[in-house]
Order: sequence, then C-alpha cells, then structure tokens
Amino acid sequence: MQRNALYVLGLTALFASSAASAEGFAARVGVNGVNPKSDNGTVAGATAEVSNEFGFTLGASYHFNDNWEVAIDTAVPYKHDVELAGLGKVVELKQQPVLIGVNYNFNGTETLKPFVGLGYAWVGVRDEEGLGALTGANVNVYNSKGFTAVAGLDYDINETFYVRGDVRYIDFDSDVIVNGANAGEANIDPITYGVSIGMKF
Repeated sequence: MQRNALYVLGLTALFASSAASAEGFAARVGVNGVNPKSDNGTVAGATAEVSNEFGFTLGASYHFNDNWEVAIDTAVPYKHDVELAGLGKVVELKQQPVLIGVNYNFNGTETLKPFVGLGYAWVGVRDEEGLGALTGANVNVYNSKGFTAVAGLDYDINETFYVRGDVRYIDFDSDVIVNGANAGEANIDPITYGVSIGMKF
C-alpha cells in the first residue's frame, strides 16, 4: 500500500510540474471503487464472478473554457479475484484503466459544478495467475478497448483547489485463453465511483 501511495504521489508531481506554466490545466489524485457487474460471463463452462476492489487514481485535464474540458484518468493497478461457479477462486489478475474523454461542465453555482462526459477506455490486464482448479495453467486475459461514460460534481474549495466526485461506466470485455485454448469471454463492465482532490494551474 505504501508503494502504491508513493507511485501516485510521484505521478501527480510529474503532472503538476508539466502543467505549472499552462493556465487551464488541472491535476488530481484520489481513491476509487471498482464494482464489476454481476455475472461476468461464462469462462471454461462456468459463470464467472470478478471481485470488487478499491485503489488510488490519478487524473489530469485541460479546460478549453468554462464548459468544455478534455481529461485523462488512470489508476494504480487494481488486483482482482476471479471465481467460477462451483470451483471457487481460480484466477488472480491486475487491471489498469487508461481513460481519455471530453467532459461538459454545466453552469452551476460559484462553487458547485456538475459535469457529464464520454470517452475511450483502454484497460491493460497483466499478472494473471491460475489458482485452485487452474493451478499451473497458463491463463491469459486480453486487454480491453471500449467506451466510458461519466457523471460527476466538482466543488471548488478556493481558486486553486477543488474536490471531485464521480460515477463512471467502463465498457470492459476480455477474451480468456487457458493453455492456448479459448475459454470464453469475461464481461466485466464495471461501475466505478470515486473522490479526488485537484489543483488548478
């Protein structure tokens, strides 16, 4: 956990140093929950379930004007357990989303600004490990490409700092290969929710 925190703080400093001289940029760091949908597809002939997880997030955005911004968000890799009906936990893996999108900020109050957005989601999957019934098996879960949609609210603490809360949908489907054979498709499609603190430049 300490290594993850240092990783996030280091990346935040990198964003901040690159944006410090450019008005309209913002950087933020926060925490996020990932809730995959129920029934995550059929893998190896059984219904799959992917665990809920929490982790650290990092984001940056550029505001073209009061209403439009382009944003990029990522996270320290989340570690998930995958269970198959009747077999228990069979896989551990890590996934890391990279989300690029355009947000529209509504004209709220001086301090509260709701927003919605659409974008592109790339999810990298790595460190797959077979457990239980799949111990020793070569498990490969493909990376995912899809869309993402977000709704949230910014609260301005002052002219520099703000707090962001958001809820997001990520289109996340991955082919699963076990010992070189197609074992099915995992349909993760999580809802995420998070809170972050940001700094405007």
